Amino acid sequence: MFKRVALLSITISSLLSANNYMNYGVLTKQAFVKKSGTLSLKGDYIQVNDDVDIFNVKESEIGSLSKYGASLGDMRGYEFEIGYGLSEKDSIFINYQNWNIDYGGADLINSKIEFFNRYNIVANRYAFFNSFSFDIGLESDSANRVDIENSLLIDNMANKVLAEKGVTTLKEYDENGNEISISNRISGVAIDNMSSQDIYLRLLLAKRIFSKTVLNFYSSYHYIEVTSKVNIEPENLIDTGTLPDLDRSEQVFDIGLSWIAEFESFLFELEYEYAKIFREDLDYRDYSHNFEMALSIPLSENFLIFTSGQVMFQQFNRELPYLYNRYTESQFDKKYGFLKLGLIYKIEGL
Repeated sequence: MFKRVALLSITISSLLSANNYMNYGVLTKQAFVKKSGTLSLKGDYIQVNDDVDIFNVKESEIGSLSKYGASLGDMRGYEFEIGYGLSEKDSIFINYQNWNIDYGGADLINSKIEFFNRYNIVANRYAFFNSFSFDIGLESDSANRVDIENSLLIDNMANKVLAEKGVTTLKEYDENGNEISISNRISGVAIDNMSSQDIYLRLLLAKRIFSKTVLNFYSSYHYIEVTSKVNIEPENLIDTGTLPDLDRSEQVFDIGLSWIAEFESFLFELEYEYAKIFREDLDYRDYSHNFEMALSIPLSENFLIFTSGQVMFQQFNRELPYLYNRYTESQFDKKYGFLKLGLIYKIEGL
């Protein structure tokens, strides 16, 4: 038994020594480019529920939604990513993610597509910063129509929207003098046409600390167009004008650190990012802190398995901009996190 464990440890250690796995890490905000002609394929499963909420943030930080009997709770999803080395200095990456998020008894299904090109300007092992690269990228998020089913949440959302339109007397009473809730007078409240398009430029610097440890510094600028709309049915409940247009643009500046290290039998990655967000007519919680780490183990020269975790200290403040408007801004500003389990496969010499 001990011989088999020792043999496995020697095999994994030999794989790490013989291959530069730093180019095939889980986290992508690093100054490396793929080796020319090398293709990497990544796939993973994403989940948050009571069993994997190791930071206990869903239950303790869900905030204002809990009093309405609703939550931005369990999440499940998947991710696929392709990376290819066009040359010794140039790589492209394509990423697709699908998230299914529980919100107020409804499923919010978000599709994220990202493409970016990374070009390495400087690669010098003797310089203070050993590598300098930049990314040019496009990212698009879109979600299905979400029909809010929780009656208390309907009341809350409808009151906010209708009051803004000048409808200040919304109370009605039955024959016994009991107030009739808004949810009993309207057929539904929905959030529709949710999407965002992001174009960005990212600069990355890498400093090799030891032979198998690299520290990356990065900063990026994002310009984002956001669309979303609140629908109240029936529409004739509102006679003071149409529902508000929630489309807007925003800009984001972020800075971050990404650390990657090869140990004897595994690869470890750690990343921290701070983002400052500039939104039109919306300055509530205009910042975000994200923390992510990953652990990978090679099983062969071309195959790695990994697990990673992410904590978003302002929830989806940065990841899903369309969730934030003047009606919902305080509902999505709590901690949130998720766990990934997946694999990476690389093919060389293409």
